[in-house]
Amino acid sequence: MAATQDTPTFPLSFFSTLHLTFLVYRACWWKCLVLAALPVIPLLTWGIIAGLLPLTRPVALNNNITLDMPSPLLLVLPFILVPMQLALAAWSTAALTYLGSEALFGTGSTLRHALAVGWWRMSAMIGGHLLLLVMNFVALGLVVGLAVTTRFLPLLVLFVPMVYLSVATQPLLVPILTLERVRAPQAVQRSWQLGKARFWFFLGLRTVITFGIGAAYNFIVAPISLVLQGLALFGDSAVALLLAAAVILLFTLLTFPIVPLLVMVYYYDIRVRLEDFNSALEAAGGLTARPHDIESPSANFSFNLHDGFNIFLIMAVSSGVIWLISRVVANLPNLLNTLPSTGR
Repeated sequence: MAATQDTPTFPLSFFSTLHLTFLVYRACWWKCLVLAALPVIPLLTWGIIAGLLPLTRPVALNNNITLDMPSPLLLVLPFILVPMQLALAAWSTAALTYLGSEALFGTGSTLRHALAVGWWRMSAMIGGHLLLLVMNFVALGLVVGLAVTTRFLPLLVLFVPMVYLSVATQPLLVPILTLERVRAPQAVQRSWQLGKARFWFFLGLRTVITFGIGAAYNFIVAPISLVLQGLALFGDSAVALLLAAAVILLFTLLTFPIVPLLVMVYYYDIRVRLEDFNSALEAAGGLTARPHDIESPSANFSFNLHDGFNIFLIMAVSSGVIWLISRVVANLPNLLNTLPSTGR
């Protein structure tokens, strides 16, 4: 598997994973930009409708008083556009995953084919995410119900295993459902087995990417947007505000593909580490073979000492953070009381 000649080899280190992600992005960046625009369609639709149609209507009350009430369109549109945006985001993410996978293999893919694959796997994608969502709600209901019934609030600490299961399972669900021939239940189980294996490694990757994107926004995009909004006070406000919105939109389109591509690279790395995926590819046809040509290993929901250690570590870190925040809040009045004297 190689996108370019300087592609790092599997298994990957922390920084090699980030490096390979950006190599793949660079190989198909303009296609990624087009796919990233899909979830924006409902937002643009909302903006166009808000600009062209009245979203309020006058309602006559007693004593010749009229009151502007929300238009029925305003109440109905969210129930149409929000599900549309979620569906388009799932389609876009699946297409980005396939596009990046083909770039990683060095063959590439057309936009049309990537969209077709994403659409073909949409039902499995929706089923997998709904199944995971139902599992989370059932676990949440059990924890809250048990704590309320027994009136023993410390039982709420059982939230931690639930959060761990969700965070470990969710990321790899998209590449498994997109690239493998599995049904939603098996995909959720495989995502759990693979995701928990290097839980902290992937959490570190996501943290670095999140902070990197946040820093780029705060130091590049936000100042440009503020300058343009400031210029609106002295010139054509509509043009300046439109440019500011365009800058933010362009940044969003450019950064949206990074996480799906990172997850795709991590998916292949974890399969090479745990399932000897390179050997399976060679047996199935080498560079012409793909994950869907290989039978996916079976998986199940099992907990072991490794999971127990991770849950304990999450609880310890969470307790430390909560304690630190509580101490800061408790000492905040004393700190504020010292400010006037310090100022003098």
